[in-house]
Amino acid sequence: MSETTDAEILGSFLDEAGICIATLNDKLLEVEAGNIDEEMISEMFRAAHSMKGSAGFLNLDSISQVTHSLETILDWIRKDKLTFTPQVIEVLFTAFDTVSALLVALTTDEECTIRIKPVIDSIDEVLGIKDVKKELVKPEDELGVIPEWMTDRLSIDDVLEAMVARNSGHRIYALRVSLKSLTSNNSNLVGVYHVIEKLITVQTVFDITDDKTTPWQSHNTFDYHAGMLCFSKEDIRAALAALPLYNSFAWELIPEASELAEPLLIKADSDVDLGSPVQVLEMAPEMEKHYNLWKSETAEELQALENIIVAFENDLHNMDTIHGIFRLMHRLKSSCSSMGFIEMGRIAHNCESLLSRYRAGEVQATEKSIKLLLQTKDFLDECFTRTKEGNVEAPDASTLDESYRILMEEFTGLSQSIAKAGEFELADESIKAAEDAIIAGSKVWVITVELNDDCLLADIRFGMILRNIDAFGSILACTPTEHDIEAGLVNGFTLKILYACTADEQAIIDSATIDMVSDISMRQYVPEITRSNQTALSSKQSSTSIQKGSQQSETVRVDTGRLDHLMNTAGEMIITKARMTQLSESIRLNTINIDIALLENISEMFVAASSTTNRVQPASMGLNDEKIKKIERMVNSFKVIRDSSESLSDTTVELHRHTSTMQNSVIQIRMIPIGPLFQRFHRLVRDLSKERFKQATLVTSGETTELDKKLIDELTDPLTHLIRNSVDHGLESAEDRLKLGKREQACITLNAYHEGGQICVRVQDNGRGLDKTKIIEGAIKHGLVTASSAETMSDDEIYSLIFQPGFSTAEKITNISGRGVGMDIVNNKVNELKGTIGIETQAGVGTTFTIRLPLTLAMIEALLVEIGGIRYAFPLESVREIVEVNETEIKTIENKNRVIILRDNAISLLELSTIIGVDGLSNREGPTRAIITKGNSETMAICVDKVLGDEEIVVKPLPAEFANVKGISGATVLGDGGIALILDINIIHNISKGLIPLDQFQSINH
Repeated sequence: MSETTDAEILGSFLDEAGICIATLNDKLLEVEAGNIDEEMISEMFRAAHSMKGSAGFLNLDSISQVTHSLETILDWIRKDKLTFTPQVIEVLFTAFDTVSALLVALTTDEECTIRIKPVIDSIDEVLGIKDVKKELVKPEDELGVIPEWMTDRLSIDDVLEAMVARNSGHRIYALRVSLKSLTSNNSNLVGVYHVIEKLITVQTVFDITDDKTTPWQSHNTFDYHAGMLCFSKEDIRAALAALPLYNSFAWELIPEASELAEPLLIKADSDVDLGSPVQVLEMAPEMEKHYNLWKSETAEELQALENIIVAFENDLHNMDTIHGIFRLMHRLKSSCSSMGFIEMGRIAHNCESLLSRYRAGEVQATEKSIKLLLQTKDFLDECFTRTKEGNVEAPDASTLDESYRILMEEFTGLSQSIAKAGEFELADESIKAAEDAIIAGSKVWVITVELNDDCLLADIRFGMILRNIDAFGSILACTPTEHDIEAGLVNGFTLKILYACTADEQAIIDSATIDMVSDISMRQYVPEITRSNQTALSSKQSSTSIQKGSQQSETVRVDTGRLDHLMNTAGEMIITKARMTQLSESIRLNTINIDIALLENISEMFVAASSTTNRVQPASMGLNDEKIKKIERMVNSFKVIRDSSESLSDTTVELHRHTSTMQNSVIQIRMIPIGPLFQRFHRLVRDLSKERFKQATLVTSGETTELDKKLIDELTDPLTHLIRNSVDHGLESAEDRLKLGKREQACITLNAYHEGGQICVRVQDNGRGLDKTKIIEGAIKHGLVTASSAETMSDDEIYSLIFQPGFSTAEKITNISGRGVGMDIVNNKVNELKGTIGIETQAGVGTTFTIRLPLTLAMIEALLVEIGGIRYAFPLESVREIVEVNETEIKTIENKNRVIILRDNAISLLELSTIIGVDGLSNREGPTRAIITKGNSETMAICVDKVLGDEEIVVKPLPAEFANVKGISGATVLGDGGIALILDINIIHNISKGLIPLDQFQSINH
């Protein structure tokens, strides 16, 4: 079994189990809040039951045992034998957590050390059966003799459910399913299990494997069976006939029987004869004279085969292409076999058999089929090369044979499900084709042709009949199949055909009448009227113009690496667009300065002068006729350049529009709703509240707000820390809240929304608010500020101290907080994401943290400036305005700090050289130009030499050697090919305020 298949099996189960766990958690939270109804309980029961069945089917014994106990306790609640008490709710939450941990353990290679016995014991204690011996009811007493592998595996509830099922007319079966056969057919194990559940009633599922194999280990060593206790109203073989359950058995459990019933074979193993491999490529001696001709023809056919397979991959429904591949493969089979290259002929024959299934319409070609066809072509190519080199050793065909065996077994299973027990039953594809033919205006007939009982070569006559009627219409299906007819696998003398045509009935009968035909009957096919086809079929009766239904929305899973590559490609297009824009503008500006009219006047003057005698001759100026004509050609070229520059400018504008559209589309592809991230915090608030003996609930809004997937992945830790701190520090106890006149239950609100081209995520609580006095005391205690400097700090500066490493106001360290690292992690992570975090608080009312993030980390709007001959980019969301101030308007405080007065506010004026170590700043003359920025809730001004304008830029990370450069978050490539450094405004503000030591970073000049 391939690694891809292994991953698909595990991924399919984990996806389903994740949904089930989320459902159980969400519903139980509602139950705890007092919102209980029967449908909610039933939904929880179904989730536990589904997870239990799938886990048992996949040999996940620990998960199966825990979910079985969960199913039991939910079933008791569903039947009013138990109620949701606080103890029951706690036990259920513990069980959910255990299952979640077991699911996580599945994704690691480490041995699972999670103990499930305490969880199961706690559930049994709630049920009151912890000390009850399950032998009080022996399965054999009620069900009859059971298989050995079922002994000690059934619970009391299993036996009671079986008794109820028998009383309602069901037959009781012990079913043993071979999962090795299923994986050999590349079946989706989880999907097969759910189909079984729909066809019969499955009470319980468990593994019956001697050793602990799993369905995602090596196919060569995999041997695993799933056991089930199940109920069916009909013979279980008929109920499960359509499924590929090869080598699977069932035992009917009969109470009065003295011994176990004979096992019932669900479906025999499907044997596909691929022929015996031949190890040599030895040409027949008598064919040596034909080798050169064979070699040239085979080389052409192999090349044509590759081309047509590649074309087939682009249109898997193209029957002409299938016929073309079949004809090429048939010729290769014949010619290779004739030349004595038996192994080449054998492989080509197997491929031909596969293609005949596609030609007959029995099955639809898939990407897996294309891969096998290309592998076959490569094998034949390798054989052909060896024959030319004189190498008589045939390549190893074992892998190719295994692929053919698996696919042919799968198709054989499909054929058996289509036509079983000699009946003429139609596959879904044939029914759909019949309905489409009726909608298109054709009649669809079921034709039955009977041959004489003494007829010889019935397969040849069936083939003649099919060819004759194929001239009048389309054969949608037949029994026996066209493949079996071609292969000579016909038993009996009856041919049934589903046939669509517009010809009259007699013409069809006449074409099907050949020798040895004893009877022909026809009846018009009437499809079963369903909701899906009723409208289309009835509309056809009044109109032949049918519009197909609107296409349903579909989704696909795409690897994030591919999305990143697409984003990078879009970024490179933006850079190229900027380059084109700059070149176009340069050409336009330079052509504007060319006075075409003046050049034309000069040219005309020279021409006129050359034709008169009373003026200065051009020759005296060094100009002859050839040079005058050259000037005329130059004037014409300038005209073309001018016109082309205008067209180029228009084209560049159009390119800008298209690249912007593509950029937005790529960004939207990466966007996902933030709702699933929010939902995981309901449980966190609930558990933390109980641990801290508080009452709190989480309210979320803006769940449909979409963020870049990478941002959502990175936001988990910051939001977790903020919520934990809100519960631990921000919220009062229920008693204190009542004393303050508040509601006993506190509230934490999570909200996401768009604002000013950014994503805002807000965490708000209605607790006690931040205490400035405690914050200052904590900062002084931990050496973050001095008492004197604290007196001059603004409220925003005081509140921002909580983000400093080591800061804490906790009186004691708990497992929730107190070590002074949580808020530091929040701040660092938000800074990494190029965002900001703001604090709003009011004593006794609550605190709000607002995280502002860019829509994407890959492309941003920036203001380009030049400082000291180096170009820099200010993220546009950090720019408030651009100002010019005279030297007289700049004030110096304490002989070192410069400020400007803007609208009665003093704003610090910074030189970037003192922050990021840039040398050689120019000597500015005249007014000082400054960019007013906002970072960490404070406004500052940064001096610049020139403002170059705003531009959309692509963020490129800095190389490792520049990782510690202070104040620089990245770089970008500009339109002229130059580099601009992207400033980290938050870091620059922190350095200027002394919150980050200057020696913590290296200089940009280093």
